[in-house]
Amino acid sequence: MTISAYLDDTGSRDPDRTGLIQRDDQMDCVAFDGFLLKEEDIPDLGAQHRAFCAAWTIDDPLHSSSPRGGRGTCAWLKQPETAGLFFPSLEAFLLSLPIVGLAYAIHRPEHLARYRNI
Repeated sequence: MTISAYLDDTGSRDPDRTGLIQRDDQMDCVAFDGFLLKEEDIPDLGAQHRAFCAAWTIDDPLHSSSPRGGRGTCAWLKQPETAGLFFPSLEAFLLSLPIVGLAYAIHRPEHLARYRNI
């Protein structure tokens, strides 16, 4: 059996960079997420993903930030009644998949305070 890993990250991996970009939520972090799956499941998972996207008329990749923020091609999710249907459906879809999810986030200022002098 072969296990495949699909990974993504966000934020700078340089822990002591200067010129921080100010975010609206004031978070200064680096985050990593992804999932593991059996290679033999990939074709079926692809079919399930295509079916989910077709049911919601989604043509673009399902990146987390656009749907959560109702931005870009996901602006239709700013309507509470639509979001109230979509997000439970998305959750049910994701929980039905035979995958193992991975995630971590590191708060940069706390990390620096704790480990700078080690």
